[in-house]
Amino acid sequence: MILLYRAVSSEEWADIAGCGGFRPGVNCLMGKWFAESFDAARRWGESLYQDQGGVFHVVVVTVPLDIADQMFRLASLDQIGPARYAEGDVLDLVNQQHQGITEVP
Repeated sequence: MILLYRAVSSEEWADIAGCGGFRPGVNCLMGKWFAESFDAARRWGESLYQDQGGVFHVVVVTVPLDIADQMFRLASLDQIGPARYAEGDVLDLVNQQHQGITEVP
């Protein structure tokens, strides 16, 4: 298993809590980026949500390593840290086989 983190808006967090997984949003990529560390997710949140008053949530999802290894991976996305991208069938596997999605306090 591996822990992956994602900075999300309040709206996305409500959607995740409501459906129990990750869905592409309107007018955005068809998949989701996940940081490999809490600190990197926090830094992306600070950058992405600065125009919204800096309000964001960091969520953590536990997924099987074999699924995470199917994601596209960059060693240093935006010069912040390692990140993985899942869309389509791989994002469906994340949603089907994750061991929980929670907000990091």
